Amino acid sequence: MAYRDQWKMLHLLNTSMYGALKETELIEMGIDCYPDTIQYLTDDGIVEMDGTRTYSLNPLVRRMLNKFMITMGPADMKEIYVDIPSCFVVMPFSEEWSNKVFYDFIQPAVIQSKMECVRGDMIPRVGKLAENIVKQIQRAGLVIADISVPNANVFYELGIADTIGRDVFLLYEKSAEQSLPADIRGAHYFAYNRNDLTEEVKRFSDNLVQWKTDNRVDNTLKYCRK
Repeated sequence: MAYRDQWKMLHLLNTSMYGALKETELIEMGIDCYPDTIQYLTDDGIVEMDGTRTYSLNPLVRRMLNKFMITMGPADMKEIYVDIPSCFVVMPFSEEWSNKVFYDFIQPAVIQSKMECVRGDMIPRVGKLAENIVKQIQRAGLVIADISVPNANVFYELGIADTIGRDVFLLYEKSAEQSLPADIRGAHYFAYNRNDLTEEVKRFSDNLVQWKTDNRVDNTLKYCRK
């Protein structure tokens, strides 16, 4: 069962510009396995289809999705955006290498892959910080997290991303591999050399472009709000 595709379809329909998507539009955004995704959701009544093979969320499902699925966050923003061309960067801000890694490596790679790049300390400090972070993670297409050093805020934000099904790239400096938590070793990660960041930009950018290609990210904003 293509669970991620089902999850993606629900949120694409929820954020679609006109409240519905044609089957051809869903296919363009990567929802192209009918028996495991579309039919499964329509059979359960979660998604409704009209005679033109245009799909929309059951009204009750839409209300539940936006009212109850996220318990923390601003009342005016419960929507989860999926496969949007933007990255939210989670990393320590106070390490002596933090700005160099962000400005010389992460940000250039994200821009080179033609996505927006926002770091946690760039968001407006209005209201509760935790709510602002949740909102950014809900709106990002991808979370990039540097776990080179143990950092409580980084792991907290990773937990939020994982809970709502957000795709994550884990980054760490190669020399830090032995100090990574055991349950992270072996996960999808990108090891980089802090002493040769110029070379690492292209390699990381290629990974980001591949993620965009695999998930048809460039097609999402044709049909969905941002």
